Amino acid sequence: MRRVLIGCLLVAGLLPSMDVSAQDKQPTSQCIAAHVEAQRLQKSAKLREARAALVRCSDPACPTVLVQECTELFSKLDGAVPSLVFVARDPDGKDIADARVLDGGTLILERLDGKAIEVDPGEHVFRIERAGLPPVERKLVVREGDKLRRVEVQLGGSATTGPVGGPTERDVTPAFWVVGAAGVVGLALFGGLAGAGVAKKSDLDDRGCAPNCPTEDVDEVRSLFLGADISLGLGLTALAIAPILYFTSPEVPVGAVGQAWIAPQFSPHTASITVGGAW
Repeated sequence: MRRVLIGCLLVAGLLPSMDVSAQDKQPTSQCIAAHVEAQRLQKSAKLREARAALVRCSDPACPTVLVQECTELFSKLDGAVPSLVFVARDPDGKDIADARVLDGGTLILERLDGKAIEVDPGEHVFRIERAGLPPVERKLVVREGDKLRRVEVQLGGSATTGPVGGPTERDVTPAFWVVGAAGVVGLALFGGLAGAGVAKKSDLDDRGCAPNCPTEDVDEVRSLFLGADISLGLGLTALAIAPILYFTSPEVPVGAVGQAWIAPQFSPHTASITVGGAW
């Protein structure tokens, strides 16, 4: 009877140590598996899943060496996970919150609340939808390390455009043609006046009259160069304004825009332009 009792006590004393040993081995195998899984997922560009696996092998119950390595890898991987901020606007340019975003058919955002969302690097096809408006798709290549990248879309098209999906063209105002032609004429005048000024100055240099050249000849050279400078300034200013007039012109259906024509005219001392057409 005593031997049986002693045997039972020995077994009872060994059971706790056996449980502890089993508990020690189980987390270690799980930690190693999580570390291997994280490396595999990282190579497959599944950075978010790889980061989650690194969290498991960073648990204090794992071996110290493995915890240190997983913690370091987690820090590097966390900085590489891209994030996007989706912005949607209605035809009037107002922000839309009640829109949802799908990534390759998978819903990733129920609403656009201004918060960033993390995605894996690679090619993505995002679809932004809102009830009552045509959806918009964006194909993007998301790169590692892209943080808070803005993805802006306009749902429903512009309020100034024609029917959705129909071809359009810009209804350019006559001012664009006038200003653009003035810019071309200004540059042409600059070339002509500057060339005439250089030729006149060379003639005076050949005559060797400096610094006692006739006053009228000197004044003519100065006038030519002054006119060239003014023409250059006006020409460059006009050419800078012309693109603004073009890109601020409204878009209308193809065929609704009138035709215009420009006829520049040059003479040795004057230049003019004639603009005509139907608007």
